[in-house]
Amino acid sequence: MLIGESAGDRLRPESWNMSVCIASIVWPRTIVAVSDRMLSTAHGEITADNTTMKQWYIHRHWFVLFAASDTGAVGPVLRAAGGALTNNRQYEADEIRRVIVKAFDEERSARAESDVLGVYRLTMAEFLNHGLERFGEARFGQMCNQIDKAILDIDFLVCGFDGIGNAHIFDVHAGTPHDHDFSGYWAIGSGARLAHGALAARGHNMHHSVDRCVYNLCEARFIAESAYGVGRGETLVIVQQFDSELKIMPPDAIGPVKNEWHTHAMQVPPGALAAIQAWLNPPRPGPVPVRQAEALGE
Repeated sequence: MLIGESAGDRLRPESWNMSVCIASIVWPRTIVAVSDRMLSTAHGEITADNTTMKQWYIHRHWFVLFAASDTGAVGPVLRAAGGALTNNRQYEADEIRRVIVKAFDEERSARAESDVLGVYRLTMAEFLNHGLERFGEARFGQMCNQIDKAILDIDFLVCGFDGIGNAHIFDVHAGTPHDHDFSGYWAIGSGARLAHGALAARGHNMHHSVDRCVYNLCEARFIAESAYGVGRGETLVIVQQFDSELKIMPPDAIGPVKNEWHTHAMQVPPGALAAIQAWLNPPRPGPVPVRQAEALGE
């Protein structure tokens, strides 16, 4: 991810994290989520497919999917977020956003403190209060730049239900939350652009039935396999309804869906080919009848 990138830059290739995670609301009280199971470490230099579950419950009504080129900070952030929530209390989406962002910022600050200030045994507060005096303007400025460059290379896709059971989706990119309740769906990771394109082509929206939603998201995940860093192995499909037991689609059910999709996706509609062939090879005009030729003065 890039420091200082705008919201409009969020789908650029250089800002993508490994993986693809997609979630959609089925209005009003159901959420469908689909992801690969690839795990990346060492900033994407080492990857393993069919390795991890990318769904993490921070509350009985709220779960998080993640895409990361280095997963080392995922656990600390989500454990901190979950620890700040009371499981038997209901939360509004705005409250969950604040908790996730706070946990993200605190972990980023802790890592910067360790990486830049640890050798000096300074806390961030001590550095901000006394660093200029201790290190001088030039060195202090350099250290501030190092701290500014400390990032958590993670995107989160947060899904859940508010106090009356309505579903919500937002993502946290570079520590900033973005709401997706109006569109009703979103995707993160290196396969996000392909997934978004597939969903747009399908005219996907939050008013589809649950089975249609599952298919649309599975199709988007299959198409996203063409992107760098997206796992081509197992697919995780979950359906979560408010105050209901989580449903996880087993591999022996996903397999036939992918096989059918692949079969029909590879076929070209014969009517479309016929129309193209008619354009490429228009019928040649026949000879002009004698009387018509005479009338034309030929």
